[in-house]
Amino acid sequence: MGELTAIDWNDLLGREHFQIDLNSVRHIFAGKIVLVTGAAGSIGSELCRQILECQPAKLVCIDHSETGLFYLQTQLRENYRDAAIVYCVEDFTHSDPVKNIFDIHRAQIVFHAAGYKHVPIMEENPRAALENNVFGLIRFLDICEAASCEAFVLISSDKAVNPTSVMGCTKRLGELILAVDRGMRCLSVRFGNVFGSHGSVVPLFLKQIEENKPLTVTDSEATRLFITVGEAVSLLLQAAAIGKCGEILVLEMGEPIRIGDLADTLLRRFGGLQTLRHPGIKLTGLRPGEKLHEELFYEYEQVLSTSCDRIKRLSGIVPSWPELKSQLETLQALLYTVNDDRLRAQIQRIIPEYCYMPAVTSEVHFGRVALLPPKDYQSSSPRTAFPSSAGQTVAIDAGFLQS
Repeated sequence: MGELTAIDWNDLLGREHFQIDLNSVRHIFAGKIVLVTGAAGSIGSELCRQILECQPAKLVCIDHSETGLFYLQTQLRENYRDAAIVYCVEDFTHSDPVKNIFDIHRAQIVFHAAGYKHVPIMEENPRAALENNVFGLIRFLDICEAASCEAFVLISSDKAVNPTSVMGCTKRLGELILAVDRGMRCLSVRFGNVFGSHGSVVPLFLKQIEENKPLTVTDSEATRLFITVGEAVSLLLQAAAIGKCGEILVLEMGEPIRIGDLADTLLRRFGGLQTLRHPGIKLTGLRPGEKLHEELFYEYEQVLSTSCDRIKRLSGIVPSWPELKSQLETLQALLYTVNDDRLRAQIQRIIPEYCYMPAVTSEVHFGRVALLPPKDYQSSSPRTAFPSSAGQTVAIDAGFLQS
């Protein structure tokens, strides 16, 4: 199904493309040695491309995926033949080899795009999430600081706000760790879902359509904040230029999009809806750690403007480093000695807003009943009703849905 690769992401977003002028930040990266972790990922690879447009002295690409780096090298070689690019197959949490990379290449600016990001998987592996995204981050920061790096930019997530998942908590902990006043300029950039990124909902839907399988939607009312990868990275570069030490910057995301609307749009465009070729949508219930709606700000955070209209600066209270360090040491001591409940309880002591939500495990298969646009859904309490294609109403027990 070749047509699936020619999607206009901005059309799906239902808004105009954010026009970002990189000329204003080109001088920040020109002639610098820039290092990107997670370089083979969706954000990392686009970072590499846009950074190369700014003509750095050298680009150092780190990723633990040898195959991913191979494809990245193949892509970059076509368009940036004269650029100095280094590809390092390494895990950023492995301190000794990473120190060696810094000793050799002397990186000045670091974009940290590596890290575990899949919420349900990390709910089942909380220790791995913490070891990689939190304690691995601390070790990596120490290496960067010892190497006299000028700037460090952490890719954060909207899931860091009022988190219901361990992954979201690790992103919030990362923000708090970078808020500490260090010898180098550290900042976090928070934003939502990236359209078309590896493992995200749109490629999953397209694969399900191509295989003629039901589209798995967690909840008919679930919404997410989306941005295209090109927009996200252009704004990241802007944020890296204007961000001050310890700041959290937030990217403009536009209006939330209902996942049901998104699935319906893709089905109507690619699913053979008119010829009844596709089995429809299956509501599965929220998975472990997932929220019905994502947020970009805590209630207590003051949202301030910056020189870039699409980037906001946050002002809020963060713990002192001695306090946070003590709490993190307790958390690290618990990693491999206790059960998950005590581990989560310690996380909650650091992040009081953390709320663990049990999974909804029931599945409801609506077939073609759920193919009408979500805006046509009719509901009444305590039951949820969906109009059928025959004009009748199929009532579903609301207990199957988390709303």
